Amino acid sequence: MELIQLIFLAIVFAASSIPLYFVMNIKTESQRILSLLLFTALLTYGIHSMLESFEVINYDIFAKLCFIVAAFGLMVAYSILQIKSSHVLTG
Repeated sequence: MELIQLIFLAIVFAASSIPLYFVMNIKTESQRILSLLLFTALLTYGIHSMLESFEVINYDIFAKLCFIVAAFGLMVAYSILQIKSSHVLTG
């Protein structure tokens, strides 16, 4: 593992603390949900980068799985926010 990869992982994990701070201090529910989704995405990306750096995983299969999970999560989050704001689903 190279030094640049360690620095990158440290930056990603440090950046994930910002949305976590917002989750704890924001009172609006929709902003809290979006901050939680951003925190989860950054944390997942950091873990993925770490696993890839140590060559623990097969990148092709893992990337496809992450894409499917992210797309499904985005659709679910969009649907929940639309239902909570009482708008008609447009999509």
